[in-house]
Amino acid sequence: MSVDRRRVARGLVFGTPRRALTSTITAGAFLLACLAFIPWPREILAFAVGIPLCLTPFAILAKAYPNEFKQASARILAHVAWASHEVERQAVKQDVEGKLGASLDRIGASCVGAVPKSVHFEFLKSGEAIRELPDGTLVVGIAHHDDWTRNLVAAAWAYARMAVLPKARFYLDPEVSQGIDFVVAKDLLSESDADAAAQFIEQIWSPAIRDRSRLQDLTLKLDRLREDFLFHTVLVAEFRDLGTRMAGRFTREDVALESAEFVDFLYSIATRTHGDDDKVKLNFRGREINVEFILVANPAVYAAKGSDPYRKAVEWSLRQAVRSVYLLCRGRNFEYAREVATSFEADQRVRSIDHWQDHASTDRHRAPIGVYRLNVDLRVLTGIGYEPQVAVGPGKQREIAEAGRLARQGVRPRAH
Repeated sequence: MSVDRRRVARGLVFGTPRRALTSTITAGAFLLACLAFIPWPREILAFAVGIPLCLTPFAILAKAYPNEFKQASARILAHVAWASHEVERQAVKQDVEGKLGASLDRIGASCVGAVPKSVHFEFLKSGEAIRELPDGTLVVGIAHHDDWTRNLVAAAWAYARMAVLPKARFYLDPEVSQGIDFVVAKDLLSESDADAAAQFIEQIWSPAIRDRSRLQDLTLKLDRLREDFLFHTVLVAEFRDLGTRMAGRFTREDVALESAEFVDFLYSIATRTHGDDDKVKLNFRGREINVEFILVANPAVYAAKGSDPYRKAVEWSLRQAVRSVYLLCRGRNFEYAREVATSFEADQRVRSIDHWQDHASTDRHRAPIGVYRLNVDLRVLTGIGYEPQVAVGPGKQREIAEAGRLARQGVRPRAH
């Protein structure tokens, strides 16, 4: 009975197949006649269909490349800026946001959580607008809003000082902190506008370090770390974690001194030469920063012994209760480092594994650098009520080895 009802319903709506075909042809002919002889249906159809079709490619480009699209929009607006100062301000705003946004994507990918990934600018044209700002809003004074380069330099400089590593700045050496500002601002500007980078170095960076030899030395070392892909992936990452661990504590001189020593340590790795691997120290044992570096850089060793020597080195580092284990490599050795790192993915002592590869190296004489970071979970190395034991010297290393031996025998070590 239900089948008959459906047949009756189809008959009422469509009728016989011949009637349905005739109705379709008639409706189509009527629509074509309207489009051919009556102008307004044709205009409405063109407006409703043509305009969205024309705008679709631009919408796709804006979604796929938001920062580049902002810069292109700014250039287009600049050509009609003579008509209105507001249009001119929007052109400058879009250009600054687009250029900085493109650089922030790259920096944010190198060190997640250390920097905000987006920026938003607004021009304030009255005292009332300033009074209505929420607490914590950063206001930058600019004499001429139409000076595009000056706007970009001021925005990058303010961002570097206020938004990068906000939790860690209280605990870092003051000149190390200032050096980070210079390097981050230069990094942002170098990727977006060469003229702005040159203006920043000439008008801000160079005068600040001219009569301060220690600050000059630190900034040059930090800039070298940026060139060798160790600035964001190692230094900023370790300082980010330092700020998280130290949050809510009072600052200490030993921690500030440790941050400066860590810069020197990384610089010695970045400037090592062929044959100096045995002379360069590859571990840093501080109170708050405790890391181990393993160089996956000898194809002959890998070809003869495979990944075993490197896995044993990682295993030894994990037993020393370090906070981070870094695998450094160049070129095709990245595949070797990945094999070593992935072998510890299921290890309960490793909380997570991060990796980066510098595909954007501008030095054609250098192979791209790769970095793997094994984040160690120190809680696995202790029981309830026990503090993590950090290796700071031969005596402490022997103590940790003894504690491990007793643990394997089922004997619980005494709490300190």
